[in-house]
This record gives sequence, C-alpha cells and structure tokens, in this order.
Amino acid sequence: MALGEKITEKMAQEEGVDSKGLAVVNFAHLDTYTMGDKALERELLALFRAQLGQQARALREAESEEAWHMAAHTIKGGALGLGAEQIARIAMQLEDAGLGCSEEVRRSLLSQLDVARTAYNRLIEDLS
Repeated sequence: MALGEKITEKMAQEEGVDSKGLAVVNFAHLDTYTMGDKALERELLALFRAQLGQQARALREAESEEAWHMAAHTIKGGALGLGAEQIARIAMQLEDAGLGCSEEVRRSLLSQLDVARTAYNRLIEDLS
C-alpha cells in the first residue's frame, strides 16, 4: 500500500468510515427506523453487538456449509438493518465465499470481520 493510500485509510478510520466510504454505523439510516429514539438506537446497537459476537464464533466453528451460510447471513441481515455498512460488506463476502473457500480467503475475511467488530464495539462503548 502506498503512503497516500495509508494516509487516506487512516483518515477514513478516524472519521468512522473505511477507505470505501462505508460507515461503522450509518446513523442517518438507523434514525429512519428508530424515528430519532436514541434509547431504542442504543438498545438495537447493543443487541446486534451480542448477536455479532455469537455469529462470529459460529463462523469460526462452522463444520458445514449450512452453518457457515446461516451465520454469515444472520450477520449480514442485522448489519444491513442497523446501517453497520462495514460489517454488512464483509458478511456478504463471507456468505459468497462459503465454507469451501480457500483457507487464505477464510482467514482474511474473518480477520476483516474482527477489525470491523472492534471498530463497532468501540463505537458502542463511546455511545454509552
């Protein structure tokens, strides 16, 4: 990665978006579903945080294509509903790759999910 790309990536992370412009949480999207109810937003974000942890474990422990697909699909649905754009993008890639993808691809995607989860968790903690 060139220096300019690294700087762009760092600036994007500090603004809560990745280099593709995807937000950790798109609060404008979330607001349309909660009608500005901040208590409801915090509750939904916390529920997804718990679900995300459970489904990330399920991905790592998946022994069948069905289990892998269900975990990735569950993450994708929850993330899209909340506007957790980074996590949704990664979940789509996990779902498309499937359990049968190469070990390298699987490790890369799970690592990306871990990074996005960490950013999401930090954001939720900052809101508390």
